[in-house]
Amino acid sequence: MASIFIETPGDLSHPTQLILMNNMVDDFEKLHGSWGPVGTMYFVRDFVTFENYLQSDSNDYDYDPADGTTTLSAIDALKFKNEDLPSFLVWPEYDFWSGFIRLKNATPDGKQKTLEKFFFTTGYHDEDLKIWPVRGRLLKKWRAIVDKPSYATFHATVFHEDGIFLDLIDNMPTDTWQSVLGTLVCMAAVCFVFLRSLLTVAIATTCVLSICVGQSITLFVPGTGSLA
Repeated sequence: MASIFIETPGDLSHPTQLILMNNMVDDFEKLHGSWGPVGTMYFVRDFVTFENYLQSDSNDYDYDPADGTTTLSAIDALKFKNEDLPSFLVWPEYDFWSGFIRLKNATPDGKQKTLEKFFFTTGYHDEDLKIWPVRGRLLKKWRAIVDKPSYATFHATVFHEDGIFLDLIDNMPTDTWQSVLGTLVCMAAVCFVFLRSLLTVAIATTCVLSICVGQSITLFVPGTGSLA
């Protein structure tokens, strides 16, 4: 699952800004393995439904704005009023969104609030995602989306709980052979200084090399380790 933090969403009451935000979310949902909208926690979709419910002339008190069965028109899907956000966040069906959204005061007296920042999450499924390099490539795709010039104004960032480890995967082969080389040189130097025997140095170095090779195979050869 990816968590995308939007630092500067701008004024989503402007249709062009809201369309741009929706396009970015859509880009995440188009990636291979995405659960699509059903696996995305994006408050705007519920808020638009809420807005249309408030503006409805039906006065249907049995209507549930959270049932998601009504298809909105293109115009209705872009209804977004910042002043309705506080009411939206205290609505029983939608109060859980308060953990995804941060509001700021729009007036000095604090009576009116507007959207400051928010985050959304989107889920993915794939049998290959248990393989670390595959997850690393997916993380790069997420970052490529938020780094698109068209989305630069959002100052979006991607968070993944395993990101700190996935970022190290590309460097691991280089770090591994450098560590092995350093270990062999140090081992050979120590053995030669204290034992003064080339045969002993060769045997000790070969033993260390065999251990390093075995561990490298376990890590990197497909089907034998956690990085495969």
